[in-house]
Amino acid sequence: MACVALPAAAVAEPLAPASSSAVAANSVTFNDSTGEDPQGPDITTIVVSNNDAGIISFQINVPNRPQLTPDMAIILFVDSDSNASTGDPDNLGADYVIWASDYPHPEFHPEVVKELRETIAPLPDAAQRKILGENAIAAYELPL
Repeated sequence: MACVALPAAAVAEPLAPASSSAVAANSVTFNDSTGEDPQGPDITTIVVSNNDAGIISFQINVPNRPQLTPDMAIILFVDSDSNASTGDPDNLGADYVIWASDYPHPEFHPEVVKELRETIAPLPDAAQRKILGENAIAAYELPL
């Protein structure tokens, strides 16, 4: 899955589709309310699309943030089947999370691992291990 960044402040409420007619064109736009926090990132729309290869893309429009800065957390929750009985709410999708950082690029935020560990601390130990590496090992079939 290819994704464009979604600032963490944006996941407070689910968004409703702006138009169902866009689905036929492999794209749908979701509108979000604006002005919740004048100081925070303000998402106006999210465009979700896919191509024939099955790659799903998310374009997050945040007009008051022309670029994401190192102090912005990126979280994207996808409920791909709209079925509340699937998934594991206690693990928040930990089976499908692969974490990465920008290390060793110059814009790397040195506290990112500490912040990640604090963020996932409420999850069970098994879910934390998956997020911190086990999922990547399995996905890339890496030898241990």
